Amino acid sequence: MNVNEQTRQFVGFRVGPHRMAMDISQIKEIVPPLPVTEVPKTPAFIEGVIELRGAIIPVVDLRAKFNVPHEDHGHTKSIIAAIEGHIFAFVVDEVTDVIRLPVDQISQAPTLSNQGQILRGVFHYNGGLVLVLDPTGIFSNEERIDLEAIEANPPTAENPG
Repeated sequence: MNVNEQTRQFVGFRVGPHRMAMDISQIKEIVPPLPVTEVPKTPAFIEGVIELRGAIIPVVDLRAKFNVPHEDHGHTKSIIAAIEGHIFAFVVDEVTDVIRLPVDQISQAPTLSNQGQILRGVFHYNGGLVLVLDPTGIFSNEERIDLEAIEANPPTAENPG
């Protein structure tokens, strides 16, 4: 077994007081906040859409999704990630670091009601626990339908929503 099979890389970030991480293989890039076009009749955690190099991307505010108060401290970032063939911009309070970790240091995520669906694992890092987010489990089936509708019919100047 080579070293790559024994370690995993994550991008660490904060959502309110929560330390989280996402597998680096799912992340395309990290960008500062971009102008958002609101989309009516969407769940509160969907801020709207952004245009990034010609692509229209739904913006998911993880603070709103996880019911965490918004912190305005100037470090907010959007993590552009590819999830099951779709591109999303996940708004987080701060991107903290890139973490390389041996796989045997990642514990299985506990099943805590619906929280078991959104977590892929947990690990200790820099004196605390980090929750490994499983972005495929963030959305309910109804929310997936809303997001697919936004992707299929993004707002335009002629059709604002």
